[in-house]
Amino acid sequence: MRKRSLPWIIGLILVVVWLSTLSNNQAAAQDEEYLGPEACITCHQEKYDEWNESKHAEAYSDHEFQQEWEEVENQEDCLQCHTTGYDQETETYALEGVTCEQCHGVGLTMEVDRSPELCGSCHTGEYGEYRYESYLEGTHANSDVTCVDCHSYETDHDFQIQAQTCATCHTEDRIHSSSIIPDTLTRALDAEEHASDIEGQISSLEDELLEVEKRTEFVTQLTLIGGVGVLLVVIVVGLSYLRERRS
Repeated sequence: MRKRSLPWIIGLILVVVWLSTLSNNQAAAQDEEYLGPEACITCHQEKYDEWNESKHAEAYSDHEFQQEWEEVENQEDCLQCHTTGYDQETETYALEGVTCEQCHGVGLTMEVDRSPELCGSCHTGEYGEYRYESYLEGTHANSDVTCVDCHSYETDHDFQIQAQTCATCHTEDRIHSSSIIPDTLTRALDAEEHASDIEGQISSLEDELLEVEKRTEFVTQLTLIGGVGVLLVVIVVGLSYLRERRS
């Protein structure tokens, strides 16, 4: 009886192993396919809503980008940062915009890469406003403060820097206190107002300079006219003198 049931047991084990392998292969295949941000909504609705209102979500559809992209004749290199899953060989992409999988890995891998280099892969050079370069040259990089430490406060996914973000580190003394935030904003507003005053003064000086140039040009023309007039008088007087001598 046991000998008869043994093949069935072995067969059952083989079926279980085969199903397990098939399931693993399907999971692996799923991880290699881009699922889109909608796949994250079930568990991460709040994060999805924050991302959906961010510039990352509109990286491709943004009107300003589309206009600038058209000006450079739709260069395919731009899509490396404005789409998700861009393949340079085929010049195709999986999704429009910078979606969850561009930063967290393809499929359900859910990688957590907090390195500045990940941000620097796009936010660099002329079109990235040299933000990565500025970060490397600043004090934050020397203090091991990464981009997401400030741009993803308490895992926010809109990547906007909030006042309390700075206050998490800048505490205790006067220089490193939360009061630095409104003080900095006040100085920024004062500087903006001062810059506006200087621009007004420059504009006024330019107007005065233009008026002086007009007056100088007018005086120069009068001088030329006067010089020509004097020359004509001298010629007339000279001719009259010569006639009198001849007569």
